[in-house]
Amino acid sequence: MPESALNQSDPLLKKMVVGMKPGQVSPPLSLKEGYRILKLVTRESPGQRNIADPQVQQTIRDTLRNRKEQLLRSAYLAIARDEARVRNYLAEQVVEAAGKLPDAARGAK
Repeated sequence: MPESALNQSDPLLKKMVVGMKPGQVSPPLSLKEGYRILKLVTRESPGQRNIADPQVQQTIRDTLRNRKEQLLRSAYLAIARDEARVRNYLAEQVVEAAGKLPDAARGAK
């Protein structure tokens, strides 16, 4: 989590993260969003990373892959939603029964 994101978070959360050492696990924190248990994996110095760094390259690959997956998922859901057909069988039965509720629907009340 970047430090800029910590500045916008709960003060208790920021205080806990700033005071932790890599590998340390926090006690349960009661925040307004719920309870959290934190583990500080590593600290990295702020600033721009070298593009030749394998970790930077992997992060870029992961980001691009996630964006592509999100785009494909959104397109699939949009097509599925547009092509979906909804049929109201209860309404059809009411119309066919001249406005009277079918026996099966009456028993569900």
